[in-house]
Amino acid sequence: MSRIRSLFTADNYFHVFQKAENGKFLFPSDECQQIFYNALQKVITPYADILGYCLLPDHYHLLIKVKKEKFRRNGYPNISQMLALNLSRFIKNYNFWVNREYGLRGRLLRPFPNTTQVKDKEKLKELLTGIHLNPLYHKV
Repeated sequence: MSRIRSLFTADNYFHVFQKAENGKFLFPSDECQQIFYNALQKVITPYADILGYCLLPDHYHLLIKVKKEKFRRNGYPNISQMLALNLSRFIKNYNFWVNREYGLRGRLLRPFPNTTQVKDKEKLKELLTGIHLNPLYHKV
């Protein structure tokens, strides 16, 4: 049995969000924001669909739907575990890249993002609207 921490469950919706540590900027440049999103998309789309996203200077929000499990082999990680593992690796790699590229030290983000399962359709609509209006709320 796999020991990978599972933050997700197949065929469900999740709000994924994460704030930068100690008021740091998550995206030192516009190029970083584009690189972050392109890499994040490559990491997530094999396992989940991105329904909405918002990238702000000090945090990000995602609304995803984890894909259905197509097949399962005993001893191998399931789709939810693979998504959690790849997301964690992505965050660590992004931290490393930004620190190296911009001469920074310490971590920008924790290894695991905050995740909340969205079970209610009304809550899903409200959350999607909130994610898209988030830049206005923060005056970005």
